[in-house]
Amino acid sequence: MVELSRLITGCDTGQIQGLSLQVLEKIIVDRPETLSRIEHELIVCEGAQNNPYLQTQAYKALVRAVEDRRIKLHINSCLRTPMQQYMLRRQFEIGICGIQAAAPPPLSNHNSALAIDIQDTVGWRPFLERQSWIWIGAFDEMHYDFKGGGEDLGRLQVRVFQELWNEFNPQERIEVDGDWGSITAAKVLKSPAQGFGKPPVLSKGLFMDEVGKLQALLRKALNLTPDQLAVDMHFGSATLKAVIQFQKANGLEADGKVGPETIAKLEEKTGEKFVVS
Repeated sequence: MVELSRLITGCDTGQIQGLSLQVLEKIIVDRPETLSRIEHELIVCEGAQNNPYLQTQAYKALVRAVEDRRIKLHINSCLRTPMQQYMLRRQFEIGICGIQAAAPPPLSNHNSALAIDIQDTVGWRPFLERQSWIWIGAFDEMHYDFKGGGEDLGRLQVRVFQELWNEFNPQERIEVDGDWGSITAAKVLKSPAQGFGKPPVLSKGLFMDEVGKLQALLRKALNLTPDQLAVDMHFGSATLKAVIQFQKANGLEADGKVGPETIAKLEEKTGEKFVVS
């Protein structure tokens, strides 16, 4: 299991996309009118760190803004779960990853799907502000908050996380109150990045025993020398290259991420089990 605590220094909140989406999926099912998925030809919201959702009225206002300007709006960050926010906050406190500001979870408007960080912030300002998307200042120059309504979804996501934790950890139950305290924070750090009850996914930036086993199997499957691929437990560029090579050679999606399908194929080709001793 890849615990969130191992990923703080990785500078990529997309590494916990599985856990984030597990929380969001429950909200989307229980309250289908609350969030709208960003699906517009003029709005670009890409990357594993981006959960492409906004509160419905905020999204409608954003669509009006882009249809007014008629050029593409590139979003660097939209909805950010409290778990992702905690990663950013810890990076800010430690002084890594170039994080200049990060509110504690779940207090950022990103956590409530009422904020966006964008490119070309000056050019977009008049169009966004006409639709109640307000620039908050030069100290966070990419950031806009929606001031035309909405509700606090940060605490709701914390409640959903607490419920999920209790469901999968009945021996370590915690209070379900929506409060982000030290107990909830500790459980988040112990949570699986891929989501509760889901198989792990290994990706670039990880440093752990499971990566070492992956490297050993890749060397055997691809006939690589130690100079070509070291077994050093670090998922770096050489490991990424080997993973993509293996995936292409075996008809798998060549995305460089090692999930159940890639692991199963590695076990088949090498005759070894992906087990860390």
